[in-house]
Amino acid sequence: MPDLKVYLKNRLSELSAKFRVNTELSVLAVKKNDYKAVKGLYSELTDILTEIMNMVKLTEKAEYIKKVKHLQTDKLPDYMQSLTIVDAYKKLLSLKYTGFKSDNYEETISVNKMSIDFKYDEDIPYLLIGRILYENGKYVEALKLCSYIETITTTAPVWSLYGDIYRKLGEYGKAIQSYLKYLELNEDDEEGKQTLAELYEEALK
Repeated sequence: MPDLKVYLKNRLSELSAKFRVNTELSVLAVKKNDYKAVKGLYSELTDILTEIMNMVKLTEKAEYIKKVKHLQTDKLPDYMQSLTIVDAYKKLLSLKYTGFKSDNYEETISVNKMSIDFKYDEDIPYLLIGRILYENGKYVEALKLCSYIETITTTAPVWSLYGDIYRKLGEYGKAIQSYLKYLELNEDDEEGKQTLAELYEEALK
């Protein structure tokens, strides 16, 4: 029977290399805004990750892992390097997915959700999805998403998005309060100040 440590190291090395290749292909597909290719590669990437996670569970049962958990990272088994590489490419993918743009806004939202699945800087894709919903007149859905975003981040942009939505809905009091909150967090934004001034004028009409 082959040594478990050797098997894990070799198989994880293979998987990390495969993940890298699919990541690079995905980045190219995103640049071309090729939704079909991005979606297909995403499916392959998630399959690879599933196998990797199953192997990680296997390592937790291996006796030698128990013996090295307390050591420095550089003294851990070599296959840990493969996991580090995969994590780095996950972060790259998550970032690149947010740059996808399609004439079909539902496709753009779909790719941003892929970014969320990799759980890296997740407030960014949520904010982008919220903005896409707003730009396509999906105000109720956008407001619901804003409420969720509040639970995961204190970032200022969610308040400008709130303000823009309420402005479209003609709810100027809520729009003004949202932009006041936005400017508390981003006081140097001159465009935000201009928008707030416009909201006051519109509310008085």
